[in-house]
Amino acid sequence: MLVPPTVSPDGSQASADPAPAGNDAQSNEIKRAAGTFLACLNHEIRTPLSGIMGMVDLLLETPLDEEQKDYANSFQHSGIRSLEFT
Repeated sequence: MLVPPTVSPDGSQASADPAPAGNDAQSNEIKRAAGTFLACLNHEIRTPLSGIMGMVDLLLETPLDEEQKDYANSFQHSGIRSLEFT
């Protein structure tokens, strides 16, 4: 990721890169934080989507006309594909 340089208080340009070369501890901390963030984001998406998918399964067990079944099946397929991405 390219980050534009910033100007330090003395007027010189300072890198805005949060992990300059040679700073392994800081780089590892940033990688750990990014991994934690992505894991939380994944959970926040999958959990409600799984609940919605369960409700679609229940809906498909009820009497529906053909058009309603088609909509529910499309919704179910879209949900399954979305879960595959997370």
